[in-house]
Amino acid sequence: MTPKTVLIVDDDPDQHVLCGLYLEHAGYAVEHAYDGREGYESARATRPAVILMDLRMPELDGVGAFRLLAADADTQGIPVVALSADVMDWSESRALREGFTGHIAKPCDLRKIREMVQRIAGPALPRTAAGDGTEIGAPAAVA
Repeated sequence: MTPKTVLIVDDDPDQHVLCGLYLEHAGYAVEHAYDGREGYESARATRPAVILMDLRMPELDGVGAFRLLAADADTQGIPVVALSADVMDWSESRALREGFTGHIAKPCDLRKIREMVQRIAGPALPRTAAGDGTEIGAPAAVA
């Protein structure tokens, strides 16, 4: 079974490295996009379990990309978490009113990101990913 996918949409390469490696270490597959248009196209192609979306990007910003996702029948059900360094303009309450699933202030606390992704998407792999009902990490039964 493949792990759940998280799509990171941010124009800052450091965010991709930090958040991507941390989420991969937690067991998630991670896809990357560097502006809103690329994020929208990637979401259509990969159908991630959750999207972490920076709100301020060149080309198409995170709000514009979110609106495209929400208007598209193929992507409107994908949870999107807003990432913003501008907490005066983009507070958590405003992000939730706009329809985002959650909000994390930048610089991002990696633990908060992992907790938010787990709360929204669940664990990276189901506990019975072995496919035979055996819990991951449990010793296999001897026949």
